[in-house]
Amino acid sequence: ESGNKPKILLIIQGSLQIHWQNTQSMTETYNTGQSIFLPAVLERYQIQASGATQIFMVEIPPGK
Repeated sequence: ESGNKPKILLIIQGSLQIHWQNTQSMTETYNTGQSIFLPAVLERYQIQASGATQIFMVEIPPGK
């Protein structure tokens, strides 16, 4: 995934991992009921579901 807008993900059901590269490779796991903020500065990341997973994702529009 290539991110140029901030996003919020809410995991409705299941779990997923988000992988990104900063000064080192990072991976975080999130489960049902958790939310994730993906800032615009995080330019590249990968989302990988662990089985059947349902998420709600919102892109945050730029401010005025």
